[in-house]
Amino acid sequence: MKSEFRIPLLIIFILISNLHVSVSQRYMQINKLPFNTNIYAEYGPMFYKNGLVFCSNRKTEVFTVTTTQNDEFLLNLYQVESKKDDKWDEARLFSKELTSKLVAGPLTFNEAGNRIYFTRTKNVIKRTETDTIEKNYFGIYIADLIDSSVWGNVRPWPYNPDSFHCGYPFLSDDEKTLFFSSNKPGGYGRYDIYTSQLDDNGNWKEPVNIGNVINSAGSEVYPFYHKSGRLYFCSDGREGKGRMDIFYSEYVNGEWKEPVNMPSPINTRYNDFALIINSTLDTGYFSSDRYGTDDVIKFYSGLLTFADCKKQQKDNYCYEIFETGTLNLDTTTFKYEWDLGDGTKIRDLSAYHCYEGPGTYIIKLNVIDTLTGEIHFEEAKYRLPVERIEQPYITVVDTAVINEDIRLDGLQTNLKNFEVDEYYWDFGDGVRTKNPVVRHSYRKQGVYTIQLGVTGKQSDANTLPEKECVTKNITILRRRN
Repeated sequence: MKSEFRIPLLIIFILISNLHVSVSQRYMQINKLPFNTNIYAEYGPMFYKNGLVFCSNRKTEVFTVTTTQNDEFLLNLYQVESKKDDKWDEARLFSKELTSKLVAGPLTFNEAGNRIYFTRTKNVIKRTETDTIEKNYFGIYIADLIDSSVWGNVRPWPYNPDSFHCGYPFLSDDEKTLFFSSNKPGGYGRYDIYTSQLDDNGNWKEPVNIGNVINSAGSEVYPFYHKSGRLYFCSDGREGKGRMDIFYSEYVNGEWKEPVNMPSPINTRYNDFALIINSTLDTGYFSSDRYGTDDVIKFYSGLLTFADCKKQQKDNYCYEIFETGTLNLDTTTFKYEWDLGDGTKIRDLSAYHCYEGPGTYIIKLNVIDTLTGEIHFEEAKYRLPVERIEQPYITVVDTAVINEDIRLDGLQTNLKNFEVDEYYWDFGDGVRTKNPVVRHSYRKQGVYTIQLGVTGKQSDANTLPEKECVTKNITILRRRN
């Protein structure tokens, strides 16, 4: 049995930002994970508990059934758990109950992790008056966790066809939308991405093709919909860096935006596919054959992260000034005159004044005899240092519109005894970068929390740098037509 793809059945093409193209490749690091083999294929990772479940055609001690055409081991699902310090356990068979001579491929879990949607081959036999035709197609199947480790109640998804392929499922976080790929007739290319919605009665609705903004004349497979609103997928029908490339798109104002090709080192001239990314958009996994066989590769941001950031405070240069000394004046004949050091004079018992900016101001209190007009200069004299609040500081507009090029400046950061070495930005939409002054645009309306973190210069290479951070909100509005 052999599929139409490059290796048996589902080992194929095979989807930060929230890696954004504005995040330079020098901030992105990748690692080939240690549970990969150098002979067999490991691909299609999906988050599960404290680790991953992935597909592989590696040999197991339990099942050693091979395909009949090329003597390769059938695909099955394997589980691996992540440990501290980026260590991983040995990969093990995910479920004996789901392991069979039927090839098991790409998968997705519900939020609780007790229901799995996975791809599996099925044998379809059609008999005519003169012949019996036997073909294998892959479809989507569902299974439930019966207890802590046993999976059962395996059943087909209701829209599995008997004459074409349907697979690569991904279930949205709210469990109401199932994304998948199919070579169903009437599409735009070899494989298109479809969605099906769950109705109020818990039944899946008729699948809908998501359209030719995403789907091309080639194959679009391995959809991964992040809760931030981005759809990651891979395609061989778009201009990219290699054969299969990973792209992302967003659904804005009722339509999908033009897909964006992921930067290197995610995409290369090889097949790169099956990307997933965590909720904080700083760590993820994908598959690639850049090392000779399909492998699961980890990618993560090389940028520092900051926690417990305070909201940026507004600098306030306004003061109420009054005399606390022992002057005992007859206010019917004497008046206070405050010389506030910036050319402003106020005649009153106290003075409320806002300075234009920081500086050191010399305040003088003059006393005026209203009967004679005589001025007693400098009855009191004060030195008032007007200072900015000590904090990293974000200079940015409060409001902008979708796709507007926004300038963000961290150079007004004010920290005493702290020589800033690096500036780190988190724009609140999954995009992160560094540099004192940066530019960014938002693709969706909403209120975003911008974070600026700074590190101090290290005097000792063996110590960690000092870190400070602040946040500031920006409102992004829909552009008016």
